[in-house]
Amino acid sequence: MKSLLSAYLLVFAIFLCVGVTQCQYEVSANETIGNQIRMNLHYIGNSQEYLTAGNLVLKDLKANVTYESDRRLDVRITNFDQNRFEIPAEEPFPHKDLPPLPEIPSGAVYRVNITQRPFSFSIKRKASGETIFDTTKGNLAFSERYLEFSSVLPTPHVYGYGERTMNFELKKGTYTIWTRDILAEIEDGSGNIHSIYGAHPVILVKEASGNFFILFLRNAAAQDLVIDDGKLTWKSIGGIFHFKFFFGDEKPETAIRLYHEYIGGWTMPAFWSLGYHQCRWGYVNLKNLEDVVANHQINDIPLDTIWMDIDYMRDYQIFTFDESRYPLQSFYEFIKKTKIKFVPILDPGVGIKYPDAPSYKEGLGQKVFLPSPNLIGNNLLGSVWPGYVHFPDWFKPETEKYWSDMLKRFHELLKWNGLWLDMNEVANFCNGECNANGMQIFPPYIPGRMSLEVKTIPLNTRHVNNVSEYDVHNLYGSMESYLTYKTMRQLGINYPFILTRSSFAGAGAYAAHWTGDNAATWDFLRYSLPAIFNFNLFGIPMVGADICGFHGNTEAELCARWIQLGAFYPFARNHNHEGFLGQELYALGPTVYETGRKSLKLRYAILKYYFSLFIRNARHGTVFRPLFFEFPNDDLCYSEEVVNFQFLMGEQLMGTPVLYKDVSTITPYFPKGAWFEFNSGDMIQGWNDKPRKRLVHNKLGQPLPLYLRGGHIVPFQEVGHVMTTDDLDHSFRLVVGLDTAHDRNPNLLFEARGFILGINNYTDYDIEFGCERTNCMVDILLTVDKKHVLTIDFTLVNPKFDLQQVTINRLLLYGLRGVPMEFETKTMMRATIYPRVAGAKPLETHLNVLKLKARNGYQILTHDFNIKDYSRLVLRLPS
Repeated sequence: MKSLLSAYLLVFAIFLCVGVTQCQYEVSANETIGNQIRMNLHYIGNSQEYLTAGNLVLKDLKANVTYESDRRLDVRITNFDQNRFEIPAEEPFPHKDLPPLPEIPSGAVYRVNITQRPFSFSIKRKASGETIFDTTKGNLAFSERYLEFSSVLPTPHVYGYGERTMNFELKKGTYTIWTRDILAEIEDGSGNIHSIYGAHPVILVKEASGNFFILFLRNAAAQDLVIDDGKLTWKSIGGIFHFKFFFGDEKPETAIRLYHEYIGGWTMPAFWSLGYHQCRWGYVNLKNLEDVVANHQINDIPLDTIWMDIDYMRDYQIFTFDESRYPLQSFYEFIKKTKIKFVPILDPGVGIKYPDAPSYKEGLGQKVFLPSPNLIGNNLLGSVWPGYVHFPDWFKPETEKYWSDMLKRFHELLKWNGLWLDMNEVANFCNGECNANGMQIFPPYIPGRMSLEVKTIPLNTRHVNNVSEYDVHNLYGSMESYLTYKTMRQLGINYPFILTRSSFAGAGAYAAHWTGDNAATWDFLRYSLPAIFNFNLFGIPMVGADICGFHGNTEAELCARWIQLGAFYPFARNHNHEGFLGQELYALGPTVYETGRKSLKLRYAILKYYFSLFIRNARHGTVFRPLFFEFPNDDLCYSEEVVNFQFLMGEQLMGTPVLYKDVSTITPYFPKGAWFEFNSGDMIQGWNDKPRKRLVHNKLGQPLPLYLRGGHIVPFQEVGHVMTTDDLDHSFRLVVGLDTAHDRNPNLLFEARGFILGINNYTDYDIEFGCERTNCMVDILLTVDKKHVLTIDFTLVNPKFDLQQVTINRLLLYGLRGVPMEFETKTMMRATIYPRVAGAKPLETHLNVLKLKARNGYQILTHDFNIKDYSRLVLRLPS
C-alpha cells in the first residue's frame, strides 16, 4: 500500500510544480530599445499546474528591464497576452514613471545582469561591486493564481512592508498584506497574525557597503513576504511581477525621497492639524462636547480639535446628524464661541434601513453600489454599524459625483474642518456577503492563513468594468481618500485634512493616518514608535497612534508616559472606546494632568519648528525617524534597544521616552557629537566625547527629555497663554546648540545652523502662496570667531520672497566654552544690526546678556530683532 501511495505522489508531483528546478523559464528572445531590455520568457519545466490542481502555469511571459535613471530601475514580468490585472497608472496610485531615454544611462549607480537559462536577474552596485539583489538561487513561479520570487538579502537590515504592529526591523518570519479590520493585534512574524489596515508592499534594505535601496512591489493582491536564512521570498495570489528599485546612498533618506517622488509625494498638513486633538467614542450629546472643551480651557490644556465618532449620527446612518442630542443652532454657537475645529467620522457603508434616506435613495438611483456576486440584479449586502449596508464602488465614475454631492451637503450642514474615514478596508461584520451562501474563490495559497473573506466582502465581487475584488481589495481605502480629497478641494479647502484608516502606496498624497484600534497596554505604547517610522517611510508622515490607548481601561502611569511620547507624534490625538474609562488628560488625576499639560505646552512651543520640517521637505522624505536615518554609519543605532526606543524630529531633536511600567531612569544612546538638554541647556555629551549610553532621568509630571544636537538651531515660542494654534504669535527664541567649527574653518570657534519660516500668519493661504509656491524659508547661520565676535545671519532661500514680520526676542546659547563671559547677573554688550535694505547703514546698539544655570549657557536679549527689516546681528563678546 505504501509503495502504491508513493508512486501516486511521484506522478502527482510531475504535474504540480513544487520545486525550484521545475519552476523555471528561459529567455527565448530579447532586444534592447533605448534604455529598455525586452525579453520573451518560455517555461522549461514539465509541470502543467502549480500548488493545486487547476492553477495552470503560464508558460509564456514578457519581461522588461528599464534603466529609468541613474538611480531608478523598473523590472516588469507579466503573461504574454498582458491581460492580467495591473494597478492603473493614474491617480491615486503610484505612476510617476520617467520618460524613455535614448540609451542605458552611463551614470547608473547599478548594473543588471541577466542569466538566460534558467532566467534570473541580479543587480550590482557599481561603486562597491556588491550584488544587492539576486534571484538566481530562488524560485520563479508564475501561474494563474500564484506568483513567487526570491532573492538573497545583502544584510539582515530590512524595514517596511506594512501595515503592522511590531518592531521596526523585519526579522525572520512571514508577513502578510491584506487590508482587514483587526482589533488590537500585535505581530510576531509567525504568519498566523493577520495583517491590518494598510497595504504598503515596499521595503527599505541596507547593503553591506552601507548604502540603501528601496524595493516597491507594484502589486495590489493578497501577498506574503517571507524572510528566512538571508533570503526574501514574495508570494502573491494575483497581478504581475512589477519591481520598482530606488537606489540611494548611505543615508536612507535619499532612497526614501526617490520613492516618494514616484508615488506622488505626501499632502501638506494644515497647520492647525498639528495641534492637539481630543476624541472619544461616547460623546453622546452636545453637553459632553461642551464639557470636554471647557475642561481643557479651565485646566490650561491646549486643544485645537474636537472629534466626533459615530455617536453624532442618527441610528449610525452616515451623512446624518442627530439634532435631538446635538441641537444644530447650539452646536454652531459652540463651535463659533470656542473657535475649536471639528472633525466627524464617516464610514463607507450606506445603511439600507431607511429607504428615503438621501445617501441610500440616491445611491440606488445612480447605481453606485457594488453588485452582489450571489444574487444577480441585487446590491452586495454587508453589515456594519448602521445594520445592513451597501458599499460604494469607488471605481465607478458615477460614484465620484454621488460621493461629492453627499460630502458637499454634509459640509453645508456642519461646516466641518476635516474628515475621518474609518472602516474602509472595507470592513464588514459578515464574512463575505450577509445572508448568502454563494460560490467562493479558493486561492491555491492563502496569505495570512485565514480566509480572505473574514470581516470583509467576497473575493468574487465585481467592480465596474468587471474588475474583481480579488484584485483591487487593497485599494478600497485609498480610492475613498482620493475622492474625498477631490471634493474638499472643490469646496475651496487648500489643505484638506483627511484621516484614513486604510491606505495603499501613494495614499499619503491625499490623507493622513492613525494606527487604528490599538489597546491601552504598554506593548502598544512601545510599538507606536516603529509604526510611525514605517509610515514616514511609506510616504504618510502625518501619522500618530491613539494616545493612552483605544481599547480597554488605561491607567495613570501608562497614560502619562503615552502623552509624554504622543505629544511629539506628528499627529497627536487622544481617543478611546465607549464603555471604558474616560481618558481626557484632566480626568485621570494630577500626574496625568501635569504631565499632559506640560508636554502639550512644549509641543506648542516648538510647533512652528515642527511644521517647518514639513515645509522644508517639500512633500517628500521623513519628518519623524529612527536614529540610523541620521547616523547610518553607527552600528549601535541599528540595535533593537535604540531603533525601537528613541526618535528624531528632523535632524535637530532627539526624544527618549519611557516605554515600560515602573521605570523612571533610562540609558538612551547618544550618537557622535554634542547633545544638550533642550530646556535647560545642560551638555549631556561633549563634542569630542565618545558616543555611548548615558543615564537619563525621565520624571512623571514633566515632558519627556528632548535633546538638541550640537550645530543646530530650533525656534521656540512662549506659550503661557496659548490654547490653540491661532494663539501662537510671531515672536521666537532661538535655542542654539553650538558645534565646534575650527576643523571646517580655522577662523571660527563655533557655529550652528537652522531655519525658520518667514511668515507670521500660518493660514492655508499664506502657506500655499507664501511658502509652497514661493519658498518662505529663511536660513539661519550663527558663528563665533576667534576674536569672540558672534554673528547671526538670516538669509532668504528665495531672495524675491516678501518677508513678513517675524521677531527674534532672545538667543539661548548652549555650549559657549572658551569665551571669558563668567558673570552672575546680566550685562550690556555692544552690538551692530544690519538692515536688509541694500546700502542702508548699520545701526549700533547694546544688548543684555544673561548667564543661564547651565554651564557655558547664555541668554542674549535681542529686543525683538525683526528679520523682515534686518538680516544680520553682530555681537562683540568679551575678549
